[in-house]
Amino acid sequence: MNTEYKRENHKSYLVVKNQEEDKENYDLKMLCSNPIKGLLPISFHVFNGEEELYYDISTKQPLSILYEKREMGKEDLEKLFIGMKNAVNNLEEYLLDVEGFLPEPNHIYSGGGGEQLYLLYYPYEKADFQKKIYEFAEYILTRVCNEDEKAVVYAYSFYRYIKEENGDLQEALVRLELDEKNRTEPEKDTAIIKEQWENRNFIGEDGDMGLYIEEETVCPVDEPKEQEGQSCYKGFIGIVFFIVSGLLGMGIIIYSTWKYNLTWQSLFSQTEAVAGAGVCIMSIAGMILFKGMEYFRNRKRTKVFEKQEELIQEEITDSYCEDVCEPVFGKPDADRAKEDAEKGMEKEREKDFETVLLQENCYHEQRVLRGRVKGRKKEIDLSTFPFIIGKNREQVDYVLEDNSISRIHARFTLRDDVVYLTDLNSTNGTLKNGIRLEPNELTMLEADDEITFGRLTFTYH
Repeated sequence: MNTEYKRENHKSYLVVKNQEEDKENYDLKMLCSNPIKGLLPISFHVFNGEEELYYDISTKQPLSILYEKREMGKEDLEKLFIGMKNAVNNLEEYLLDVEGFLPEPNHIYSGGGGEQLYLLYYPYEKADFQKKIYEFAEYILTRVCNEDEKAVVYAYSFYRYIKEENGDLQEALVRLELDEKNRTEPEKDTAIIKEQWENRNFIGEDGDMGLYIEEETVCPVDEPKEQEGQSCYKGFIGIVFFIVSGLLGMGIIIYSTWKYNLTWQSLFSQTEAVAGAGVCIMSIAGMILFKGMEYFRNRKRTKVFEKQEELIQEEITDSYCEDVCEPVFGKPDADRAKEDAEKGMEKEREKDFETVLLQENCYHEQRVLRGRVKGRKKEIDLSTFPFIIGKNREQVDYVLEDNSISRIHARFTLRDDVVYLTDLNSTNGTLKNGIRLEPNELTMLEADDEITFGRLTFTYH
């Protein structure tokens, strides 16, 4: 598609220029006449005799931007797949072909804080939908968080169903929903998917890049460590014993005080009170002794392990020298060893007077934005690229606390040692030297350029 971005009347549009002349297009009429939930709002315009489709993307961001800096978790995937399923169901109500939906990260938008999903529906001749949906499933796998096992299971299930159903998106989403509802062995499924994910290889058919995952195997489960468990159990029993003994001693003291109406001065005048105090003292001393013995026992075990590692390392080193060093070089005598040591010391002294030649990559250009926020000086270091500015802490590199800033406002990229600025479809826009940038427009920056995000102005250095 021939696309561009425009901004009109504080709204942002993705503009697609029509290459076909089909004024009786049913899909286009349905899209323009009915606001279908889950699809980007669309309008039809004719400019200089050329037909254009305007998709309203105001306050919305594509998946490629939302997950450029962070990975997808289970909740993110649930919102994505549920949103896709609802949108596809809405297409059926208007007799629209699901293959008109473009399953591409740049054309699937999220708005309203990420709660609502919007699909781009192209009403004219479609591209190879099956190929596109395969690529989209693979994109999901590359952006999923590997540490979130549930997310990995969910993402791989979607990929597997897409493959099994030969690209049938509706059937894959239905199976995915049923799979989540009827999952009876989540631990086993998690182990299978985790093993497959760790053994994944990017090998495609006919030389193309694709995703191949090995046959399902269940991850081995570690055997319980019986000795450690018994040791922990014994330690727990010992602590409980001493605590109960101490409480028993305290109970005897309290009982004696109540029975004989004792005061603090005459507390130990009765044998029972003395016995209770003795039990308390013995319990405290026993617990301290018990914990001390456990501490020293662990220290001793640690030293034994360290000693074993040293012996093993020495054995490896000696074995290597016997097998390799001595047959090749022979055993050095005392005189040669002394000579080698003196040469080494001489070389070390020479190094102190050497001048090291610095490579060009040792130097780097510092790029910063300087301005004021709420009356205070702010300096933003553009140290890594791409560098995103906004107020959503989870998805940007630098947070600007101002209500004129969008969640994901602008992005800086580096190409051939030149920095470029892009407005990411922000609500209040981005200006360079007083000129407003079009949404997703890429513009080159030079020293002392004035950049305005919303109502905050910075100078690029």
